[in-house]
Amino acid sequence: MNATASPAQNIRRSNLIAGLALLLMAVLAAFGNLIAIDPLIVPDEAAATAENFLASNGLLWAGIGALTVVAALDVIVAITLLPLLSLVNRRLAVIATVLRILYAALFLVAIAQLVVAALNTQTPQATLAVTELFTMIWQAALVLFGVHLLLVGYLAVRSPMLWTILGVLLVVAGLGYVIDGVGNVAIAGYSGNIAQFAFVGEVVLIVWLLARGTRLSIPTQEGTRA
Repeated sequence: MNATASPAQNIRRSNLIAGLALLLMAVLAAFGNLIAIDPLIVPDEAAATAENFLASNGLLWAGIGALTVVAALDVIVAITLLPLLSLVNRRLAVIATVLRILYAALFLVAIAQLVVAALNTQTPQATLAVTELFTMIWQAALVLFGVHLLLVGYLAVRSPMLWTILGVLLVVAGLGYVIDGVGNVAIAGYSGNIAQFAFVGEVVLIVWLLARGTRLSIPTQEGTRA
């Protein structure tokens, strides 16, 4: 028996890991953002924000931990999507991978601001300032993530193995992240939230990776399918 996995088996395994990582990310991101952190931040209210952080310190740290794991999973997803995307265009696939890893690094820098905020609840103005810095850095990082999705979407459309609608949805999601990210960073008072619809493409990607990507047949050089 040949113990060495074939390229097709490696890609199917990578798809499984990527799909499971994205699924776990969705759960952790929802908890970290929507449950643990966002409700504690009161815009333009330094005292209220600091009081919330102090009163719900355990929840805040749990949220920080969840988002840190999300950033690590982003790196895993970036690496495990590379074999599949490389079947279409290796150079663009590598660029997409690097962009997502850079996004994860900037996201960690943003999360570090929450750590500073959690440790400075006795100085409300500093607490609010670093939470605002967290948001600003994250929004800037999401521009990179948006470009990553644009490339992944383009490669998905070009691939004969991936659903065309998946590629289209990922391109739309990428545009949403780029527009919102640039708007939040560069335009005072920007209130758009196009990226709120991005989850559709990401959910479809998870479904494809777990339902189809793990059973993928890949043409070999001899014309057979592995």
